[in-house]
Amino acid sequence: MISALRSVESLDTDQRERLWHWPGATPAIVLVHGFTGDGLDFEELAEHLPLDLWAPDLLGCGETPASADATDYDFTRYAARLTAVVRRVERATGSPPWLVGYSMGGRIALAAAVDGAPIAGLVLVGAQPGLPVSARAARLASDLALAASIDPESSAAFLARWQALPLLVTQSAQTTLFQQRRLARRARNSSFALANILSRAGPAAMPDLSGSLAGLSVPLHLVTGEMDPKFSASYDQLDRELPPGVAVRHRLPGGHAVHLEAAEALARLLRGIASP
Repeated sequence: MISALRSVESLDTDQRERLWHWPGATPAIVLVHGFTGDGLDFEELAEHLPLDLWAPDLLGCGETPASADATDYDFTRYAARLTAVVRRVERATGSPPWLVGYSMGGRIALAAAVDGAPIAGLVLVGAQPGLPVSARAARLASDLALAASIDPESSAAFLARWQALPLLVTQSAQTTLFQQRRLARRARNSSFALANILSRAGPAAMPDLSGSLAGLSVPLHLVTGEMDPKFSASYDQLDRELPPGVAVRHRLPGGHAVHLEAAEALARLLRGIASP
């Protein structure tokens, strides 16, 4: 049975970002969703993780309205707004929360952590820490072409193509009821928001933060699914390049979206990390 969402908060920011809250035991964890997603993507995880969970709908996603100002979708603005979320949770709970980010949400979470968001630890799930300068132009061109392919009247065709990508097709392993709810929410995505997120907050729009990982003053955990060869190889290489003890590497069942495909396994991991 799906647990009732026991509380809903709304942040006092210019965009009035929606912040979902599952009250539970300390410590608090802030969960950040990926591209096309929303904070309720973590509802199945919440079934298995009785900690104090907070999950924002990023700008233009879920119940946070799309902004008509394209610059609001800049990567740096997402990172600044997430820092505001973290500070809001810190004030509400009395201590810095853990920060867990998936894919795009992980990139934003890393930037917030590097910029000094008050966190107890950082967990990156299938998140690219940044592209080298030599790779950015090609990736930006690819993301701009993808953004231009989105029908401005309806995002349905784009979302169907996106969900069929080999990296994401394994999400069909998510529990049926949660999957149905997730796909129904995806259908409400704004074409304008999706296009601007791709072009202004994609991997090519963020600085390469891989060199900042060793300087983090909090525990760092790198998580991938066993069926995600691309990001598993990337994290294995990153783990080898980091100084010993900087990061802890974890491999879980499932593909790229382990919070959807292996929610129970990720919940066990997070509980062990955050409240050993």
